[in-house]
Amino acid sequence: MAGGGAVVGLDIGTTTIKAVAVGGGRQKPQLLAVGIAPTPEGLIANDVIVDPQALGQAVKQLLLENGISGRALVSSVAGQSAVVVRVIEIPRPGQGELEQMVKWEVERQVPFAAETTVMDYKVIERDMPEAEASENIEVFFAIAQQDLIDSHVETVMGAGLEPKVIDVEPLAICRSLLDIVRNGGEETVAIVNMGDKATEIDIFNRKLISFSRLLPLGGNALTRAISDMLGQPLEHAERLKKEMGEVFLELAETAQTGAFGGPMDFSQPQPTATFDAPAAPSPFDFTPPDETPQPSAYRSTTDGPVFDIEDDELSPPAGRQPLDLSADVDLPPPAGRQPIDLSGATGLIPAGPSVPAPASPSLESDEGRMKRQIFDAMLPILGDLVTELRRSLDYYRSRSREGVVHRLVLCGGMARMKNLAPFLERELGMTVEVANPLQHLEVGVKNLSREYLNEIAPLLPVAVGLAIRDMIAESARPKARPAKKKAGAAS
Repeated sequence: MAGGGAVVGLDIGTTTIKAVAVGGGRQKPQLLAVGIAPTPEGLIANDVIVDPQALGQAVKQLLLENGISGRALVSSVAGQSAVVVRVIEIPRPGQGELEQMVKWEVERQVPFAAETTVMDYKVIERDMPEAEASENIEVFFAIAQQDLIDSHVETVMGAGLEPKVIDVEPLAICRSLLDIVRNGGEETVAIVNMGDKATEIDIFNRKLISFSRLLPLGGNALTRAISDMLGQPLEHAERLKKEMGEVFLELAETAQTGAFGGPMDFSQPQPTATFDAPAAPSPFDFTPPDETPQPSAYRSTTDGPVFDIEDDELSPPAGRQPLDLSADVDLPPPAGRQPIDLSGATGLIPAGPSVPAPASPSLESDEGRMKRQIFDAMLPILGDLVTELRRSLDYYRSRSREGVVHRLVLCGGMARMKNLAPFLERELGMTVEVANPLQHLEVGVKNLSREYLNEIAPLLPVAVGLAIRDMIAESARPKARPAKKKAGAAS
């Protein structure tokens, strides 16, 4: 059983809950326990938990059944309607101007009222001569609705967990897939996290975030397409997608020759990079039309947790004293409930038999014809995904000084679809890999086979990245230095 000094990483999604326990410290992080369970229906609406008590019980049950316990919890929040994570570029501010400039920019880019939000931001200073000499600076900010944070905290406390940090998914994914790797520090890597309702593409240059975009296009769009074409209920279509959905590369090439514009080599810089190229218009962008931004008063965060932007030392903006969740905190449980002691939890879910995936049936068989129909239904959605990924990569290249993306990594539920990675590799003209955040950990899970762990690994980058937050050695990654006094950071 995972206990003692283990840290629990908890990723609550709209369709699945993922939890891991990791121990061993900075020298050799060890995966001790893993649990995955469906998210009960009706408990999350518009990305906000509507019944924290019921969801807390579901999380607690998942932990008990998989022997997951630990001294602290690191969790994350996400959602296209309640959380915005973005990298912005602003003119280098003078003394005392940074906070106001960030607020104005957030006003332009955030689709919900700032008065009911929790926000944190960080200046990214890259160890590059051209960055030091630039007239602009990069700022990474995360902002979420207060109701989302409140319901999240109530949920994890209802599960008997001690909240330590609330993080955002791009930083967690970077830790488990990039930071933990000792080499590859000079690469530019695009990580595509494909969830049920949305897909997030985050681009990291030298392991520092450079671009983030959320596309409201996920696995649910594939399910609906299958449902519409086959005339099946959504529940049946979802099962068909998981059991029989795959990309037939030869059929995709025949049906879509030239339809996606042909492959592009994103591993090579553009002949003429235009650093001030305007953002390409997209139905998926949240950016409203240009308006003269006005300052607004953000809600004080003294009564709730805030985002923890990596291990930075950035002081909060003047007038805001965020709750420090980087150390153990004494948060009382909601009235009438006591934290659950999981130190004696037992009972593990056994792994299913590990058998090689069967070869694809002939397209002339009944099963083959069904798979062909499912693929035909999914292909237009996959084409939309290719188009939006290409637009994001091309936009990043137009704004980047280097203009190169070396490889793309897939994670999330859709990443497990057969032949999706080679399909995207061909259409994007670049190396595409499926994420495995377990390959750089020592695996001490006794009740699950390695084959099963590898099968579910694409679902775990967020949970693993949360759990190892304080276990990544300082030398394992370049640091984004905290904002300097001349940039207007408060002391």
